[in-house]
Amino acid sequence: MAIARSAMCSLVQQKRPYQQQAFPKFLRRLPISRQCTSRPLEPKLDSFYAAGTKPEILFQAHGANAMSDKRRSFFGWGYEDDAVSAEELSWFERALSKLFQVDHFDPSPMPQESEITLRYPRVSLPAIFRPFCTADQYDRLLHAYGRSVHDLARMILRRDFSKPPDVVAYPRDEAEIRALFDWCGENDVAAIPFGGGSSVVGGVNPPRDEHYRGVVTIDLKHLNRVLDVDTKSQASRIQAGVLGPDLEQQLKHTGLTMRFCFKPGNSPHWAAGLPHGPRALCDPPHSD
Repeated sequence: MAIARSAMCSLVQQKRPYQQQAFPKFLRRLPISRQCTSRPLEPKLDSFYAAGTKPEILFQAHGANAMSDKRRSFFGWGYEDDAVSAEELSWFERALSKLFQVDHFDPSPMPQESEITLRYPRVSLPAIFRPFCTADQYDRLLHAYGRSVHDLARMILRRDFSKPPDVVAYPRDEAEIRALFDWCGENDVAAIPFGGGSSVVGGVNPPRDEHYRGVVTIDLKHLNRVLDVDTKSQASRIQAGVLGPDLEQQLKHTGLTMRFCFKPGNSPHWAAGLPHGPRALCDPPHSD
């Protein structure tokens, strides 16, 4: 299944500490099928309940996934405890006042979870899904939008959370994802993959129409490990839910880096050829 298969990403060798190295050029790249000489991603499971050996994890994240444990802001970029200081806001106000030729700004209060009432979930999942699924308000708010300017305006200015997912799933392996897909397909429920949630093109937003009976957002945060690294071809198999800084931490002792993984984006975002940021301006897209 494409959603849960590991992202295969080209890597660049890190010969000096990241802060000091120049923007490196990639070595010759081979097709991914020839680059990787790794083991199968996961053993095949006969059914959702089948017992099987978990895929071997070659590189464990240091610090027990510290980033993933922090509570993210449900209405904007960053984390709840990373508020912009009064000094920083003052700088922005002065700069924007000069740019737009206005005397002052009236700040808009940020939305609070307690002031938002979400619609009641329209679907009820079978009991086998309940250990890794939730209809908790915070989880539904967090997965209601991506992070485009339009998304932020709907959340902060309009307080529009009228179309949240009905359920948020946090599957722990491919078997649980397959079971969710089967159930959603049989019951006319939309299934939305969610990695870092940094989409600015509506990719993680639930449908605005009523074409489906309900919406299940599938958050891949638990599929967050580097499974294989081939240092010779500079290719890697990476689970689809790992966030950029966590990925860099896992790769650090291999001497390789993804170069631009310094925001809550996830591995399929980069492997699909859509990396961006300061380093992406210096080298062409490189992911296969």
